[in-house]
Amino acid sequence: MARPAAPGVFAAVLFVNAMGMALFPALIGYIVMGMTLGRKASFARLFSVYAFSFGITLLFSWVPFFLWLTEPWKWWLVFTGLTRGCDFKPWAALMVVLLSVGVILLFFYSLMAIV
Repeated sequence: MARPAAPGVFAAVLFVNAMGMALFPALIGYIVMGMTLGRKASFARLFSVYAFSFGITLLFSWVPFFLWLTEPWKWWLVFTGLTRGCDFKPWAALMVVLLSVGVILLFFYSLMAIV
């Protein structure tokens, strides 16, 4: 890989991307939780579950074709964090995870028309 012309800007873009990959799904998950279950957990607690889950899988996501392993693992960690860390019942955590994934997929699908 060639060295970037502005390494500071390159590092900042990668950092914002990594933070956004945890913040955006946490916001979606918080909205889904609020609309379906009420406010069962604070955003800080929910964000910590998403941040830990996404952070640990970020270590392995650079490996080619590991997407097929890290994505399900990431959402499994979110499910586990919601049930153990936020005291959700398993059906409620599964509903939040599935609806979050659905909303995120629909959001990115809607962006395909722009690109």
